[in-house]
Amino acid sequence: MSKRRAAAILTLGLLLGFFAGVAALSLGRAPERAARAVAPQDAGAAAVSAASAMSTHYGTLQAQTHSALISTAPIVPFIRTLKLGSHDQAGDGPGAVTEMQRALIRAHFRPSSAKATGSFGVITERELVSFQKAKRIKPATGIYGKRTHHQLQPYYDLAGRRTLQAVAHTATQLRKYTRLLHGMGYAWLHRSQMGYSEGPSRQFLPLLPGFPRATDCSGYATWLYKISGLPDPSGFNYSIVGYTGTLANHGTRISANAALHVGDLVFYGGGWPYGHVAVVQNAFLRTVSSHGSPGIGVLPFNYRPVSAIRRYF
Repeated sequence: MSKRRAAAILTLGLLLGFFAGVAALSLGRAPERAARAVAPQDAGAAAVSAASAMSTHYGTLQAQTHSALISTAPIVPFIRTLKLGSHDQAGDGPGAVTEMQRALIRAHFRPSSAKATGSFGVITERELVSFQKAKRIKPATGIYGKRTHHQLQPYYDLAGRRTLQAVAHTATQLRKYTRLLHGMGYAWLHRSQMGYSEGPSRQFLPLLPGFPRATDCSGYATWLYKISGLPDPSGFNYSIVGYTGTLANHGTRISANAALHVGDLVFYGGGWPYGHVAVVQNAFLRTVSSHGSPGIGVLPFNYRPVSAIRRYF
């Protein structure tokens, strides 16, 4: 046997001995590791089982399974400041006051037998004061603001979160509609000064209180979106002004028979790009605000054959 072969066999023997020792050590510690791995799972399963037995309500499960889950609860949107005399606002459904009262019940600062009335009375005020003192919110005024909401939000259940998310979304949409309508009204007041042009002048789309001195239908629609604080419907981030083709290439296609929303863009004329575009002004009366060669006008939705409708928010 050569020296080289003997050295190789010796090295192989040492490696085999080393791995055998490691394996033996691992086997000796396996039960300990298994115990460490299984114990938290067993404890977690027991906690979930106990919580499930107490209630099937999602929010209650969050609060009772483990306190650590409270800190990871999804963010609940803050709708508005609530105080003595506040009520759920029209359109809220079971709104901000109702969901706050339901959260107080789950936080054990309002009796479980009490109903969520949607009306902020002296009893709700006292309950909020107790909650604020327990959470060390100073001063404990009984007014439901952002600091109190931050502490109470873990106790909102899934239904409460969805309700407030819907209310917040609706309020955001209404603000967008309002700004668009304000822009259309402002354009109408200055319609005699807003000339029509398909030339280079349409690239200048000032913010309020300015207005384009000359633009066309697509420039007018883009300007309304710009002054409303909405993303550029052409997708250029307002670096340039697009045209009907770039507008129609973005957004979501809407059926002509669907319920319209303020701000929907209606395209007219066949072929590509479309020959004209207008902005829905009144979703119920189905009227549009348009800028054509005769100037700015408010016209019925179907004053010309409709080719497509796109929605951008």
